[in-house]
Amino acid sequence: MRSLPRRVLLIAVLTVAPAVAAAMLLLWRGDFSQKVQWTATLFIALALLVGLGTLHDRVVRPLQTLSN
Repeated sequence: MRSLPRRVLLIAVLTVAPAVAAAMLLLWRGDFSQKVQWTATLFIALALLVGLGTLHDRVVRPLQTLSN
């Protein structure tokens, strides 16, 4: 069985994966310059990392504190 933090992270990634995949598909198949494509990709990846970090801090940390 996986640990709680890994399960929370996996559920979060699987939840946002379709939206990120659709955004990437539309971005890279669209008629945008390479500069716009790479900049938007960077912002999407950064937002994903910040969101996952925030989720970890707001869900997993309080449960770890409670279990201690």
